[in-house]
Amino acid sequence: MKEIPRGKDLEDLIIEYAQIVARDERLCKLMLRRNEIAHDDPMAARDIQAVLNWESYDYSKKIGFEGTPYGPVIGPLKLAQHVVLSMLKGEIKDLTSDEARQYIRRKLQDSPSFYGVG
Repeated sequence: MKEIPRGKDLEDLIIEYAQIVARDERLCKLMLRRNEIAHDDPMAARDIQAVLNWESYDYSKKIGFEGTPYGPVIGPLKLAQHVVLSMLKGEIKDLTSDEARQYIRRKLQDSPSFYGVG
């Protein structure tokens, strides 16, 4: 099975997928909706996240990762979704900026096992 990249290569993978997600209006609307209802309707938010996870899984297969829908690269791709959501909310201005890379590094450092890299 293909290994999860590390360091700058991992950041590049996350940014690459974030750019793909950001160009997909349907996925952006789903992420905003999930974020909006997360506290009031956690089951519906979970269902939306499942759709987003399947999109990540399909992308992971295209780039050569095999395994289950919750395979090794899904965590970093989920972080890419968080990066896009932060951009949609105005917290990050550009997905390719140093600001975005710092956000990614901070999240990976704070929660490595959640994002599948710890």
